[in-house]
Amino acid sequence: MKILQINNHYNRVGGAEVVYLNTIELLRKKKHTVYSLARAAESHDLKKDIELSIEYSNSVFNRFYSKSAVEVVSSLIKKSKPDIAHIHNIIGGVTFSILPILKKNNIPIVASIHDYRLLCPTCNFIDSENNICEKCARGNYFYCAVKNCSKDGRVRSIFVSLESYLRDLIYPYSKYINRFIYVSKFARDKFVDINPALSKKSFVLHNFTSSFNRSSVKGEYFLYLGRLAQEKGIATLLKSFSKNPSLKLKIAGEGPFRKFIEAQKTKNVEMTGYKSGAELEELIYNSSFIVIPSEWYENNPMSVIESYSFGKPVIGSAIGGIPEIVINDKTGFTFEPGNFNQLSDLLKMCDCINQDKYNMLSEGSYNFALENFSAEVYYKSMMSIYDSTINESRN
Repeated sequence: MKILQINNHYNRVGGAEVVYLNTIELLRKKKHTVYSLARAAESHDLKKDIELSIEYSNSVFNRFYSKSAVEVVSSLIKKSKPDIAHIHNIIGGVTFSILPILKKNNIPIVASIHDYRLLCPTCNFIDSENNICEKCARGNYFYCAVKNCSKDGRVRSIFVSLESYLRDLIYPYSKYINRFIYVSKFARDKFVDINPALSKKSFVLHNFTSSFNRSSVKGEYFLYLGRLAQEKGIATLLKSFSKNPSLKLKIAGEGPFRKFIEAQKTKNVEMTGYKSGAELEELIYNSSFIVIPSEWYENNPMSVIESYSFGKPVIGSAIGGIPEIVINDKTGFTFEPGNFNQLSDLLKMCDCINQDKYNMLSEGSYNFALENFSAEVYYKSMMSIYDSTINESRN
């Protein structure tokens, strides 16, 4: 099968990029022909790995319509005509301007929905006061401008509101996209509730990992890994550890909340900076629990998947898709988002868990990952979606 994979970024700037790159690698291992399309990479080392790239400008027009992307996709169709196109995060970069070209040439389109950008101009249902907000979800995007939801200020809030209106008007996604893949049941239900017409072409497919290496040893520290942002609940995390000075926390990641963390953290909190590859694996392997204190609608955090693949249980807030994959007393524990007292008590309880109980949680986490997050499970489900989409488009 010839498959076109499309995403704004080729380097690993977030979870969507990890899934995009992992999917390309997996499909190639299975002997499919994969064309990858992304912005021209800033890194010289990455440029040689991209078959197709687009030139990118941050102008208002180019964030909505990419002449370069349209030309590249049109050229590929003439030369090779892929059987299917799989888009990831392309808003504001590759843009939806490629959808009519694919549709015109009868190439079915599958979209992985990694966030809520199609419903919320700022993509995360968080307003300017860091509260959950769904006012824009049914197409009332002006609320984003009124409430000044963008972290980059009023002008940006107005711009992304207008961009959302124009995108829905000119490139209505339900018209062009044949299948929607959500990484959590929560996200699927949110989209289908708002647009019931999507129900029959919506599927849930969790993210995956190819790396499994179980450690049943209970480490001496808790670990947060991920982007350092306010909606990730890190302020709540820091409060909880300030109440437990004997417990150790390591924070692995970078982001706009770094300075706040540096100013607020206590002596029992260590910041490691961004880690990847062997360094990240070692951090996870030697930890006790991974903590995910998010206060926004997380979907299917890669941090949970990576943790489970090492047999590390998770302490996660009960919001978004997290409760679907953190099973109380089996793979970890959940707590009320933002409740630092509840999290504090949970941390103390987890620290006192004996080795037998920890072994049970470790085994439960690892088995859950094997059953739900393995490359083979992902591949079989993905190919089923591809095949049904292609067959439907031909009938």
